[in-house]
Amino acid sequence: MLMAYVEGNDEKLIEALLEEKLNIDSSTFEIKKLGGGMSSLLQVPQQIRENMDNGDKVTVILDADSPPHAGFTNVCQALEDFKNDENLEFEYFLLPNHHDDGNLEDLLEQMINVNHQALFNCFDAYVNCLQVNNTGNFHLPVKKTKIYAYVDTLTPNNRKKYLKKGDYQFKDVHYWNLNSDSINGLVNFLENQIEDL
Repeated sequence: MLMAYVEGNDEKLIEALLEEKLNIDSSTFEIKKLGGGMSSLLQVPQQIRENMDNGDKVTVILDADSPPHAGFTNVCQALEDFKNDENLEFEYFLLPNHHDDGNLEDLLEQMINVNHQALFNCFDAYVNCLQVNNTGNFHLPVKKTKIYAYVDTLTPNNRKKYLKKGDYQFKDVHYWNLNSDSINGLVNFLENQIEDL
């Protein structure tokens, strides 16, 4: 079985890619949602060891985030140190693409249904307006807000309860393009992880 330790809302995207893109039955994988990134992973070495002892293949998917405290290079080093210090064996992928700084939201921006690009353009215009008119009292929205606004705008009122639970409808082509070139690296990584199962 594949045991995937993932950060935050990454869980729903990984599930969608495994089931929809790779046609993997949900009985062959389990996704363990970490409360956060690297700091949360550092709290579960015993669980990972138990997975390894049970013959499960362990994989970790986290955000690379940005320097100075994170970033692709820093998180890779932290993961390698963690593996060595705890004598653990697992492969990992850092979002958005396993070579740049960034996070899930950076990847999602590249996966939107192109028919809805105008929503991002409007949001960007809103942020630009805030920047121009900022008197020091405004806090500019974070990337998560942009993604939430995108999904919220497309979600009918009778489905908003799912959005509030973090379900961003990753399996729905109305929202997302699971054939986007931007996710090829992640899909290839997942494909390699399930190859030997």
